[in-house]
Amino acid sequence: MMIILRTFRENDLQQVIALVKETFNEDYKPETYLAFANTWRDGFLILEDNGKVVGMLVATIPAYKEARILIMAVKKGYRSLGLGSRMMNHFVSLCRSLGFTSIRLEVRESNMGAISFYNRHGFRIVGYIPCYYRDGEAGHIMQLILVS
Repeated sequence: MMIILRTFRENDLQQVIALVKETFNEDYKPETYLAFANTWRDGFLILEDNGKVVGMLVATIPAYKEARILIMAVKKGYRSLGLGSRMMNHFVSLCRSLGFTSIRLEVRESNMGAISFYNRHGFRIVGYIPCYYRDGEAGHIMQLILVS
């Protein structure tokens, strides 16, 4: 298995849509992904295995020196291989190199696997959002401080 970490390309679009549907049961318009790619291409990472998208991270820059991870997913069958960590470590290094001071994200309060993953990468819960998700589930806001 030779997994490549790279930025999003337009021909990834259908596989990205399918991965988000499979992982989160969410349908976002193709234009949404293209807008994120056009806004911050370096913040849209793809894990590729022989032409197949097996992971992704989509982020934006909502405030000065702050990144926000909107979507992070690794395809079933590729999880627990260190690929999420590889993608996250790359993204954190990118943010540090750009002088960012923090990275934020939201995660379902029931998603203990993701919360544990983010904790291992230095993120801490800094807030709570009741009824954040479409199905009414609450979310936690997690943050990684990049400067001491």
